[in-house]
Amino acid sequence: MDFRTGAEVHRRAAVAGGADAGVLDAFVTAVATGDPRAIRTGPGESLASHLVAFAAERARHCGTVVGVPTG
Repeated sequence: MDFRTGAEVHRRAAVAGGADAGVLDAFVTAVATGDPRAIRTGPGESLASHLVAFAAERARHCGTVVGVPTG
């Protein structure tokens, strides 16, 4: 949805599963090969990205600006 105009746009994801599929694939690859370099982010980055997504959703629902904790 375009939040400025209210127009809805529908798109199909190019890859089924989205980012979750990529995270799982990296984990399985790291375990199968014994090479942790396949996992490019840690729990801190994952938490930070989720906090941003939750704040964006709250802002959308409330029509306000929502701060995101840093550092």
